[in-house]
Amino acid sequence: MAKKSKAPKPETDDPVAALNNKSIHVRSAAARDFSKFGTTEHLEVLVRYAHSDRSPAVRLGCAAAASDILSRCRLSPASEALSIDERRALLGLFRGFDPAVNSGLFPILACLGLPELITRIAAGLRDPRGDVRLGGAVGLLRMVSSASVAGDDLIEARVVALLSDRRMKPDALAAVAAVCAAVNYTSALPALRSLDLPGTHGEVVDTAMETFERLQGPLLGSWYSDGRDAGEVNPASPQGSSFAVIDSDGAVVLGADGTWQWVEGFAGADIRRMFIRKVGEPTAGPAFQRQNRTWYMAGSERFKAQLEAYAAALDVDWAAAARGEGIAVLKTVTAKLRPHLSEAGTMWRDLALLCAAGGDLPGAMVALQGSIDGKRTPADAWFYLGEARAAQGDAAGARQAWQMCLSKARSKKAEYVKLAGERLAT
Repeated sequence: MAKKSKAPKPETDDPVAALNNKSIHVRSAAARDFSKFGTTEHLEVLVRYAHSDRSPAVRLGCAAAASDILSRCRLSPASEALSIDERRALLGLFRGFDPAVNSGLFPILACLGLPELITRIAAGLRDPRGDVRLGGAVGLLRMVSSASVAGDDLIEARVVALLSDRRMKPDALAAVAAVCAAVNYTSALPALRSLDLPGTHGEVVDTAMETFERLQGPLLGSWYSDGRDAGEVNPASPQGSSFAVIDSDGAVVLGADGTWQWVEGFAGADIRRMFIRKVGEPTAGPAFQRQNRTWYMAGSERFKAQLEAYAAALDVDWAAAARGEGIAVLKTVTAKLRPHLSEAGTMWRDLALLCAAGGDLPGAMVALQGSIDGKRTPADAWFYLGEARAAQGDAAGARQAWQMCLSKARSKKAEYVKLAGERLAT
């Protein structure tokens, strides 16, 4: 399993009291604490400061914190913390709230979970003030990227209709085009093809069209989910992390419980393709949603780290592997992972451990040879090769591998170095 990151700690002892501090720095820290740890009971005070604090930075920070709290209440079971009536009652907090004072109003509305609020967000997109239109665009993306509205044809129709709204300025139309592409609203394509926007706004539309094209290819390769909704800010992972490698038939999926399974037709018709920015990441990238879980493209380094973390947690019984005994599903997993490995020696070593844990000693031997022939062979690959050879009854070959392990190891204190020494001594 992936290594657990350290849990974030609050910056203030009492964020409510800190909002009354004279220091902008302290009030901003309080807003950041609410963003991570706040609950719905804090929404009223945050909206008040988002509207009235004398610092624009604090106003924006409080608005962001309010929307982040609501982002944690969009998917079941967390969504049950606020009923529909309670969500509508919260709208009363925004009476007299001028978006020119704080355009962060729109992401709050976006996360309230009320589809009818798209009308309020659309009004922001038509506003004559540029910063308000920008806030409306941010809110629109945050609303429609949540898995809670995936497959909502009415929401899609309302968003696409904005492309034909003559009250919209070019920058707003371009922003809507980008949103449609980000969540793969393909019904927007006819309207986008007829848009003729000048300069940079036209370039945004062109980029949106390119994004649509990118999302039409097959959904293959390695993907990960952090267990949070798209746009959700949460120090915890409500669904738990997961990892998947997809091919044309299905996917091998490492669940939050640390076990693998083969899922036939994983990338089926219920997949929602996307091109969005994950919270905490600098840029947008390919993503998809399936059964309320949001997945992002893993990339080679994350794939490598995930494989290493899982393999490190295995307790491999090499003698059992020689008898063909092990976790049956790992035979499917290793077969599906193999085509996606790079030349990195560590990846082939980790694959060898999965093969051995699955009762496939010959496969583990092949993978270990791949590690030795690969780039930057880890010294413990030689140790595991010795274990595999010993399990096969090749004592001389095992000793040779353990000796290579000792000669290649940089740290003489490593556990596998100690074990290799003990094997040679006996």
